[in-house]
Amino acid sequence: MRTNKDIQPFQGLLNGIGQVYFTPSVMTSILLLFAISIESLALAFLTLLGASCSYALAFCCYMYANANKAAYDIDSGMYALNGALIGLFIGNFFGVTPLLVLVAVL
Repeated sequence: MRTNKDIQPFQGLLNGIGQVYFTPSVMTSILLLFAISIESLALAFLTLLGASCSYALAFCCYMYANANKAAYDIDSGMYALNGALIGLFIGNFFGVTPLLVLVAVL
C-alpha cells in the first residue's frame, strides 16, 4: 500500500502532460513541452499552468480532504491530464490573453 510519502512532487504533473499522447513518462513529457514551446512559448506555459492547477487540486484533496483518490492515480498523471488539455485548448483556439489565463486557472 502506498502512503503520502510515496507521491513524488513533480512526477504526477509531468506524467499528466505525457498522458496527452498516452505516454505517461517524465522524459516524454519534457520533450512534449519542448516541442510545444518551439511552436509557442505561451501555449507551453498555458499547458503547464493548466496541468499544475489540476494536479495541485487533486493533491490537496488527497492530502487534506481525505478524498478517495489513490496515490497511483495522482502519480500516473490522470488528474493533471485534463488541466493540460484545457490549457492547450484555450491557448490554441482563443489565443493567449490575461483573461483566458485566468479562465485556465479556474
